[in-house]
Order: sequence, then C-alpha cells, then structure tokens
Amino acid sequence: MIMNNKIIVNILGCGTSAGVPSIISGWGSVDKNNPKNHRLRCVITMKTHDSHILVDCGPDLKQQLFEYSQNNNLDFDAIFLTHQHADHIHGIDELRWVCTRNNRDLKVYASKSIFDNIIKRFEYAFTPLPKGVDFYFKPVLQPIEIKDKIKINNSEFIVIEQHHGKIKSYGYRYKDFAYCTDVVDFDDTEFEKLKGVKTLIIDCLRIQEHKTHAHLEKVKYWVSKLNPDIAYLTHMDNTMDYEDLLNQLPDNIRPAYDGLEITV
Repeated sequence: MIMNNKIIVNILGCGTSAGVPSIISGWGSVDKNNPKNHRLRCVITMKTHDSHILVDCGPDLKQQLFEYSQNNNLDFDAIFLTHQHADHIHGIDELRWVCTRNNRDLKVYASKSIFDNIIKRFEYAFTPLPKGVDFYFKPVLQPIEIKDKIKINNSEFIVIEQHHGKIKSYGYRYKDFAYCTDVVDFDDTEFEKLKGVKTLIIDCLRIQEHKTHAHLEKVKYWVSKLNPDIAYLTHMDNTMDYEDLLNQLPDNIRPAYDGLEITV
C-alpha cells in the first residue's frame, strides 16, 4: 500500500532517441558488459496512493510493458506525454493491448500543440471503436489538454513547461518528485515549480553542450540551485558510461538505469 504522500517511480527506459546501443555508433564509449549501460528509450511509470500513470510511449514500449507487467498490472489511469518526438510516442500502437487488457479506452494528457501534431500522425488511435465492435483492434485514446495542474483521482500533478529546442516539452511534478526529460532550459517561473523537490529525474544527454538537451555541467548547476536529496540523469547517450559517471558525480547526482525503482 502506498502512503498518501508517497510515489513509486519505475524507469522503463533512460536512453536517448537512438537508444544504447545505437544503430549508427553501437556502444560508443560505454561498457557493453554493464547491464546499466543498456538503455531503451525514455518511459517511466508513476504510482501514487490512488493513481497509476504511464509517461510517454516510445518505440520500445512493447518490451518495456512486458517486463513491467511481470511485477505490476497495467491498469493505467492516464498517459502523460512530454512532447511529440518519435522516441517518445512511436510505441503508441502498443497501447492497444493496454486497452484490451483493461477493456477500456485510455485518457491521454498533453498540450494542444502536441495533440495537433500527433493526431495528424495517429488519427486512427484517437477515434472511437465503430458502433457494434466490442474488441480493441486498435488503441482508443481520449485526448485531454493539460493546464497548469492535472488531477487524477485525488492525486494532483504540477505541469512544468520546458524549452526543448524549437518546441516545448513538459515535465511533471508530484509532491517531492519531478520528472523533466528532453529539456535544455526553463523559464524562471517554470524553474520555480521545481523548488523543494527531493527527488528529480532530469535530462542529461551527454558531457558536451547540445542545442536541445541539457548537458552535464548545466544539470550540475540546476541541482546546485534546487538542492534535491538526489537527482537521477536520464535520456543518456552512448558516451555516458554508468561507472564513469558514478566516479565523477557528487553524491546527490546519479545516473539512472533501466529497471530502477524509486520510492519518494
């Protein structure tokens, strides 16, 4: 049983858009013999005392949900989307099997601009089943536009608008926890929403600067301002070796890894 002020987060993937290894550059400079360097595309789940949320649905979703379902049910109350890039939504068809398993449509929360983009690409997933059809031959998703806050049952999530190159992405906070992937910068008012978090999962693509993602020095700066108990790096590419990062990071910053479970 989860206490009212607690959240359990499962990291189903913490890799960049290419995953690790990637088709182009393989394992890069990471140790392929360390399972914590094997990274699927970014997806997490969040469980509160009365809600179960899936965040994003990337192209590795079948594998991720199969492994997750060995210890958890798939009765998601909602899907939260961070943005419309392929590595975060191109597993959308796998949500058919979540609809089938629970025998109901799924509510999906995102901004208007995200829906404008993805409904053009996946229109079939946002239309109801035809009259008289009583099985899910496709996903059926109900789009709900996000505002500053989202309430799922009695759990309230704060929406954080983020800069991600030419588009906006969105992070989500529940009490002392926040998840902010695919972000290169924050407006001051949005960064203020992260003040007081104890556990932060934050985008950190690589050591060097990048136009659309945070790099290690920027993350260190953000963490110094927010001072969480712990910050986990996500969306890492194949230059970010798990053990190398452990050896150089301060105690309150750690690389995430696929399969990590966090209770806050």
